[in-house]
Amino acid sequence: GGIMERLNRITEAGISLNCQLVLCPGINDGVVLEKTLEDLSGLGENLLSVAVVPVGITRFREENKLPELKLFDHGTASAVLDLVNRWQKYFMKTRGERIFFAADEFFLKAGRPIPGPFWYEGFPQLENGVGMISEHRRQMNKGLAARRRRNVSISTKTADKKLRVMVISGIDAGPYMNSFADQLSVLYNIILEVRPVLNHFFGDTITVTGLLTGQDILRAFEEDKTAGKTPPDVVLLPDCTLKADEDIFLDGMTLEELKERLALKVLVSPASGEGYLGTLDEYTGIFNKSGQRRSPIRGKKINE
Repeated sequence: GGIMERLNRITEAGISLNCQLVLCPGINDGVVLEKTLEDLSGLGENLLSVAVVPVGITRFREENKLPELKLFDHGTASAVLDLVNRWQKYFMKTRGERIFFAADEFFLKAGRPIPGPFWYEGFPQLENGVGMISEHRRQMNKGLAARRRRNVSISTKTADKKLRVMVISGIDAGPYMNSFADQLSVLYNIILEVRPVLNHFFGDTITVTGLLTGQDILRAFEEDKTAGKTPPDVVLLPDCTLKADEDIFLDGMTLEELKERLALKVLVSPASGEGYLGTLDEYTGIFNKSGQRRSPIRGKKINE
């Protein structure tokens, strides 16, 4: 569709671009991706960033007789990351910036460590899933360290009953979120469990938290109930599962309907690391911004 002609017209008008490429194995990765980057690099300084994200394949493709697509695996994801590294070196040499970034999913598929925040140069593509784990991890580590330096009331540490907190997560983010579970359990004197939820609505190949639906979450709790698991005192639901301006999931279920059918306390938590900690602060009452501390069981405020 004359895309480069259009992009050149945009940049010549002084408009800056952040580009996202949805990669489909065997279609627009490899040699085709190399050509795409050669073309985009010619846009000059108005090209601010380029991100590659893996294609998402739902269960509806086959029934709608859409062309077959493959998912990225360890080998193909590794190849993408190797290509990203090569092009980052090129852009660092020619522009002094990395410019080109890979979504977190490629690192998870390839089994490679998620880079530190410096790698993402200000996170220009954060909302596209590029660097979300890195930034979340930075906020979590910083927030945990800050809270450990603060005093906590003895009544909180010696409470007889430990509150059970369940954090909802997609399959991909589950292991990462679980890596903080023990620290959070000790810090807040709770029993914290991360519950990765399988996506039945779109299909089990969709593994990100933001595409979970109300019925997926409800089904997970019904499975736990059937298995005889103890229900939590509260459920922490990431706000990325809901519409930005309305408390509704992608399947049309409302937040209130989910709460009613679960018959459990549900707290919507910002999906950021600090938002996650802030929600636990508010619920347990151990840390708050007013210079007071509270018992998480009795809710009694104790002046510092």
